[in-house]
Amino acid sequence: MKFIKLFKEKIDDREQYAGIGDIYLNKNKKMKPEFLNFENDFKEYNIKYKEKIVFNNNSGFIIIKNPNSLKYFSPSVRGCIDIEGNLYLELHNYNVHDEILDELDKLGLINYIDYWYDKIPTEYITVQRYADENLILVGESHIGIKRSYEAFEVFLNRAKEKNPNLNFKNELIDREEELRKVK
Repeated sequence: MKFIKLFKEKIDDREQYAGIGDIYLNKNKKMKPEFLNFENDFKEYNIKYKEKIVFNNNSGFIIIKNPNSLKYFSPSVRGCIDIEGNLYLELHNYNVHDEILDELDKLGLINYIDYWYDKIPTEYITVQRYADENLILVGESHIGIKRSYEAFEVFLNRAKEKNPNLNFKNELIDREEELRKVK
């Protein structure tokens, strides 16, 4: 009886026995669950046919230019807006702004600026999706120069023109508030 209890799983509030052999192989890492990355694979499949991918390292780090919708994007994803108003967003929330900027610089899409977070923006601003909403806010990296709301406004207005289906707000993201929203 102990053996059976070890492998009992609760699914949709009913008790059901899972395949004991599969569970053993999964726990001993001899077999991956069939749908291990299903959610991410599904997002990537849909993005591939609906959006412009500018970077994909084939390990989950994907950057999309001017997305039509945030439907398949993870909550709290980061990105940047260039001087022309192009919005670049990561698909999954894996990377920090600096890594995104570095990849965009390698692609020639922006010019990386050392200590960009301490300077009034002239080339790009960093942004972040608020939780899982259709809202893009100024990235928290700009907290040291938050007095530059006019400079942010120029980037945000241009991004609104190129991305009319998305909402932009000239406000620094509040990570603590956002984390409460996501939970």
